[in-house]
Amino acid sequence: MQHEKIAIIGVGRLGMSLAIACREAGLDVGALYDIRTQAAKVCAGFLGETIVCKTISDIPGDITLIFLTIPDDHVAQAVEELRNAQVLRVESLVVHTSGNLSSSVLDPLKKYTHFLASLHPVQTFSGASEDWKRLFGITFSFDGHPESLPRLKELLKKLNGSLIEIEPQHKALYHLACALASNYLVGIEYMAIDILQNIGLNQDQAIKLLQPLVKATLENISHNGPVRALTGPISRGDVGTVCKHVQAMEMTHPEYLPIYRSLGKLLIELTRKKNSGSNRLDKIEMILNEIKV
Repeated sequence: MQHEKIAIIGVGRLGMSLAIACREAGLDVGALYDIRTQAAKVCAGFLGETIVCKTISDIPGDITLIFLTIPDDHVAQAVEELRNAQVLRVESLVVHTSGNLSSSVLDPLKKYTHFLASLHPVQTFSGASEDWKRLFGITFSFDGHPESLPRLKELLKKLNGSLIEIEPQHKALYHLACALASNYLVGIEYMAIDILQNIGLNQDQAIKLLQPLVKATLENISHNGPVRALTGPISRGDVGTVCKHVQAMEMTHPEYLPIYRSLGKLLIELTRKKNSGSNRLDKIEMILNEIKV
């Protein structure tokens, strides 16, 4: 196995977590760069002997693996700076961590190296001090030059991670799925908490009330898949309850009704996959379509 010496460009939530996780896994993080020099210095404080670079051109010549852990909109600019910095060699491996961009955004670097790839961790990072632990035992998606794959697999072994390959043309759909499962779930939970606050609970009480329910739901999905995990009034064909939901939201939270109606129609389809169609589901669909029953 080639000994990789790692540089990380971009020390935000993911960059800092990745740097610390690599250090904890026994990997060699040799350099950090961020336009916010203080952020890189803070991260270096957790790592020990790590160089904080003032510019990308200052990345040391013995670095073999460069991670670009920066927002999607800044990747092309960082690639251009790398192309002009003359710090890459034929064995250099350059990896960006975007879930949405394919590895082709790194193509301007082909004149220096063919080890170009995308490696996206399927995980969320809140900025908490323990976030780095979330990089262990998860799945990473890969696309890029095939010869990059063995080197990245060796790195992921240290993190007890697994890897799936995503075709470049599917990156947007892949990232959409991740966003729906994580970011949009936050939106749903926000609505639930907001509604509970409307009846007198505070945020902490609402979260405490909902947490076991959300946890059990995710466990049911994990064990049984989404169709079999579905419970609740729509899956039971409970027309009266859905009517009361709609009436209550019309009075207190009309802004949430379009989301409730759209997701409700999706739950009808899931219910029909689990059970044969019923007159009750037809009535619920009419309610969600704003047709009087």
